[in-house]
Amino acid sequence: MHSSSSTARTVLRGTWLTACDPRTAGRVTPQMAAFTEAAVVAVDGRRAAERLRRPVWRAAARIAERLVLPGACTHYVERKNAIYGIALDAPVEQIVVLGAGLDGLAWRMAGARPDVRCVEVDHPATQDQKRLVLEGLQARRVELVAADFAREGEMARAIRERPRVPTLFVAEGLTMYLSEAGVRELCEGIAARGDRGAVTFMTLDRQGRPNFCGGRTLVGRYLRWAREPFTWGVSVNEAAGWFEERGVRTTRVLGASASGVEVEVREGMICGEWLAVLEARSFGPRVASACHERAPRVEWSHGESNPDLLNAIQPSSR
Repeated sequence: MHSSSSTARTVLRGTWLTACDPRTAGRVTPQMAAFTEAAVVAVDGRRAAERLRRPVWRAAARIAERLVLPGACTHYVERKNAIYGIALDAPVEQIVVLGAGLDGLAWRMAGARPDVRCVEVDHPATQDQKRLVLEGLQARRVELVAADFAREGEMARAIRERPRVPTLFVAEGLTMYLSEAGVRELCEGIAARGDRGAVTFMTLDRQGRPNFCGGRTLVGRYLRWAREPFTWGVSVNEAAGWFEERGVRTTRVLGASASGVEVEVREGMICGEWLAVLEARSFGPRVASACHERAPRVEWSHGESNPDLLNAIQPSSR
């Protein structure tokens, strides 16, 4: 079986570290923790998953995090929490996660919003492992669609071929690995359908390195070692204009505070990557008339959640 991407595994492990650390575990919902544990077990094995429950292993992992990018693991989780809230409230009938990696958004949405079709589009190598995770969780409502976004026109095809119902397209941690043409296909595809998007984007320096506030030089070294270089980025001040030129307007920007642009501040997110909520500049009648009722919100506080929902989607390994 082929392996998932290095980035997907890094984000997965960082999320699991956050869930295991008593100081940060309150940021991780029970559903996110359940899926993440199942994914870590499938990718790294049960022994590796259990290591981060031990203080000495967590301390070593936190040292590595501080060397590369302080606060990265919390950033991953808060980014996911923000996207989950957007997806939970979106007036759509379909949620398509592009480049889903080893994230559990589609699985969590399948439990929280049974009225919504949940689809993941990603590389077959990543989906080999994702399929094992979903089978272990007995998830029946997540559709996996294979695509290689490194190929020209693949993004446009993936968006175009989805059923024409009101849709939210999610691209978390993806655009920095696409060519500019790929990001353009993403935006223009959403615009052509009259749909919505939740898209993260990064600011890059002239060498293509992430321009994180407080970032260390090891970020660039890690990306070279992983052989997964960043290829596209836009500054937070220029992002709305860039997206507008490709047919989608920016309705919200979430992340760390930034000068010169209005941002909904998310405590825990790092300056340098933001989440944009997009919509087609002109919604058609199909979108305007659909899904008038909002899905019920699932609230949590310090790891608590709706017990009925949690019991319904608890992983079989627990």
